[in-house]
Amino acid sequence: MNNLISKLVIGLVFMLLVFTRSFAGLYINGYRIGEYLVGAGLLISFILFLIPNKYIKVPSAIHNNFRFLVVAFSITIYSTATSLTAT
Repeated sequence: MNNLISKLVIGLVFMLLVFTRSFAGLYINGYRIGEYLVGAGLLISFILFLIPNKYIKVPSAIHNNFRFLVVAFSITIYSTATSLTAT
């Protein structure tokens, strides 16, 4: 099962790298693939940020760098008074 999941993830990443916008905007049964990929990425990001490193198998350097990026992003948003909803 893990082999299938890893091949699926690698396939999705490859398709996004090669076809970028046209692949992410693809509709399947009325749902855009890109929206679900962004949602899955957000969910994985929350999991990596909130769960302590001893419960997940991620190298501590990656875990610490990710936390640093999230904190730096939050500080930048606060200090520049950025609106995340304005287009």
